Order: sequence, then structure tokens, then C-alpha cells
Amino acid sequence: MNVLCGVGILSTPYAIREGGWLGLGVLLGFSVLSCYTGVLLKRCLESEPGLETYPDIGQAAFGTKGRILISVVNPFTKYALTITPVALSMEELIPTTRLKSQWISFIIRTCLVVSTLIVALSIPFFGFVMALTGSLLTMFVALILPCACFMSIAGKKITKLQIILCIFIIVVGVVSATFGTYSAVSGIVQSLH
Repeated sequence: MNVLCGVGILSTPYAIREGGWLGLGVLLGFSVLSCYTGVLLKRCLESEPGLETYPDIGQAAFGTKGRILISVVNPFTKYALTITPVALSMEELIPTTRLKSQWISFIIRTCLVVSTLIVALSIPFFGFVMALTGSLLTMFVALILPCACFMSIAGKKITKLQIILCIFIIVVGVVSATFGTYSAVSGIVQSLH
């Protein structure tokens, strides 16, 4: 939590410098939307006993494929912040019959750090690649997926206002992902020339 808050606090002045006062309004808007999707995730967790994690919500909403999708995509949205979620997701993939020792954890985390270093040094536009990943996956995990899961889990119990809000948030997520993807891809193309 401290890492997420720290990165957010440290990157806010840069975001304001780049986006101006309008950017601050957009940041506030995304804060409100993210807060609402957090509430939706909370409602999903409370909808059935035994739901404890985001992958559990994905499974409740879309079956095993939903669980796998969230287990794979969610950690990569935070990859630039910390490697821990990626490592934990990879460690979850190890069958429970095998001994989960600290050595396995050490090997997984070391491989992740070394592979990131190799990729970052090999690709001159690595920052743009991370921006591309972030724009696609973060919007998917933070805005689109919570609304889709909530609508699937709530079923006929969902109100018209909730449907309208969820559809609005999904559209905002898709549009934002599109603009972010365009920006990142154009940065990659410019760095190739």
C-alpha cells in the first residue's frame, strides 16, 4: 500500500505539469470512477461466501476463464510499481502438492528482476511499452472488469442506475485505453524513426 501511495504522490506533480489544470480534473474524475468500481468490487466480494480475492470475483462472474484472466492480467498492471504481485501470482500457479519454499520464491523473483532488466536494456522504447501495457491493462482491471463482474454477479438485482453507471464507466475505460494505446504506439513509432 505504501508503494502505491508513494508512487501516486510522487507522480502527481509530473502529471499536473504535463496535463495542466484540465489534467487535474481528469485525475479527479478517474479517482471518483475508481472509487465507485472499488465499491462494486466490495459488493461482489460480499455477494457470496468464500469470495476473498479479485480472481475469486472473476471466477464467480465468468467461471474459470475469468479467474485465469484476472490472475494473469492484474499483476501486470502493477508491474512498474512492484514485482511482488507478479511473483505471488506466479507462485500461485505452482501446484499445492509441491513444496512452496523460500527458494522457489527467490528464484521466481530473481528471474523477474533479471528479465525486466534485460528487456529494459534491450528495448530503447521500454517506457513506451510500459505505457502501452499500463493504458490497456490498467483501464481493463480498474474500470472495465469491475463493472463487468458486478453486472454478471448481480444479475437481475442490478438497478437501472447501476447499469447506466457501469456502462458509462466501461465506455470511459475503453476510450481511455484507446487514447493511451494510441499515445504509446505513436511514441514507439517515433522512437523507431
